[in-house]
Amino acid sequence: MQNMNAQANQSVIIQLPQDLLSRFERLAKQRGQTFDSLALNAIERFLQEVETGYIASIVARRAANRVVFGDLAGLSLSVGIPKFIDLPAPVWRVPFKSFDGVILVEVDVDAKTGEVNFSAGEREALLERVEAHYAKKK
Repeated sequence: MQNMNAQANQSVIIQLPQDLLSRFERLAKQRGQTFDSLALNAIERFLQEVETGYIASIVARRAANRVVFGDLAGLSLSVGIPKFIDLPAPVWRVPFKSFDGVILVEVDVDAKTGEVNFSAGEREALLERVEAHYAKKK
């Protein structure tokens, strides 16, 4: 029994790249959390997602980014946190927002395959929406 307790209390040391470490530390400070609690929550959330058999939210977010941003540089959009939507075909819904927080489009990513449901026509419409949104601000 003592051996099981010793194993349960062991720590795992993970070496993170400096840029990732800095981002975690900054985020922890902003949220009033410790680095350890924030990192543990992120790891637990990732494992829960993977264990369901679906792609992880970060994978869906990256896939949506590639399709939405494509070869564009300097597009005035930020990506939000994907939400899992349990439709008949489950998706990750990834919001794209203006820098003032207005959601301009939500892109669905198939939670099983990672396929992004966003056409070239929808992308053109989004670019027009972004342009119109910032034109109103001037």
